[in-house]
Amino acid sequence: GLLVGVLHEFVGKWVGSSTSLAALPTAVPFLLLFVVLLFTPKGKLPDFGQVVRAQVSRSWLRGRQARLGGVLLAALALTVPFFAGAKTILFTTALVYVGLLLSIGLLMRLSGMVSLCQVGFMGIGAAIFGRLEGGAGLPWPIALLLAALLTVPFGAVVAIPAIRLSGLYLTLATFGYGILVEQILYRQPWLFANSAGVHANRPPAFQSDSGYYYFVLGIAVVLSALVAALERARLGRLLRALGDSPRALAMHGTNINVLRLIVFCVASFLAAVSGALYVPLFGSVNGDSFPSFTSLVLLALLAICGRNVVLAAIVAGLAYVVAPGYLNSSTLVNALPMIFGVSAIVAALGGIRGRWKETPSWPLRRDWSGRVPSRSPAPVPLASRHAAPAYLTARSSLPTPSYSQRTARP
Repeated sequence: GLLVGVLHEFVGKWVGSSTSLAALPTAVPFLLLFVVLLFTPKGKLPDFGQVVRAQVSRSWLRGRQARLGGVLLAALALTVPFFAGAKTILFTTALVYVGLLLSIGLLMRLSGMVSLCQVGFMGIGAAIFGRLEGGAGLPWPIALLLAALLTVPFGAVVAIPAIRLSGLYLTLATFGYGILVEQILYRQPWLFANSAGVHANRPPAFQSDSGYYYFVLGIAVVLSALVAALERARLGRLLRALGDSPRALAMHGTNINVLRLIVFCVASFLAAVSGALYVPLFGSVNGDSFPSFTSLVLLALLAICGRNVVLAAIVAGLAYVVAPGYLNSSTLVNALPMIFGVSAIVAALGGIRGRWKETPSWPLRRDWSGRVPSRSPAPVPLASRHAAPAYLTARSSLPTPSYSQRTARP
């Protein structure tokens, strides 16, 4: 406490009237948290609690019902501008968030890691895209690709604590990193700089709301297909093994540090694409559009919406943006936070209960008469329980040695 207070006052005096570092004193506790977690010996950060992680479900990708559902979902997505009207922008915003939610799901569901700074990567991608497209006048595809690639090094920085930390400590480190991005990086002149923020234009052929909706829909489909292909590829199998047991994966000869670096870089790329698509939606944005606390809300919402990475990202985007836009009752709108909190608690308890169900404790149960249930193995007869093992009772095929042979000295 004394160290935080002294550093707060010292940094405030050192910053002075600097505009770009004005929020640095406020971020001192989170900066100190990040540094302490990064340099504390791993032996002093013991793991505690039980990690409950449901396996990734991919059953919706196969079967006749799945194909029929995919066709109906595609038909519904293509007809949104015809029945949504002025609220088409809500569906466009939900599709913009699909890339961000895919990045969170890629880390949480597939890799077993939690990152609370993904919205910060979205903000960095939005700011760089605004500087390139709206400021430098680069073509739309080039500006989009460069904004996503230039955000990847910021995601690689998060892989440094991920190499040393796990569980709660990695969550705290990424949360502190997200606060630093919001309080310090957003205010730099090469990002948002001030409250005016950055601006960007929509693609020339997709200027209308319905046109830009179809453009974002196409990019969301491409990102979803890439993540689905990654799940089925060798990298996806390695990431699932990383989430199950990093130690076992390392014993099989895989460099888990490189694997963590790759997955954080891919996740930051997806989040940056979402940020680049977000800027032309409203014309201009600033750092206030990407608060770091939103990462925690989206993480909990994604956990509620199911175990499938792609499908949960789509459902979570619709629930986060579209559902509140269609609610006209003020009472229901005010009750949304309570509904969200209760749903998150139920989802967490359901995951723990599902983990408990996996333990084969049923052979230990008995009914009221003391008999074993029918699905348990047949009880061993009492006589055979106390019988001598077969290797002791079986006759030996070797000849019995004589007395002289048994008493002869070597």
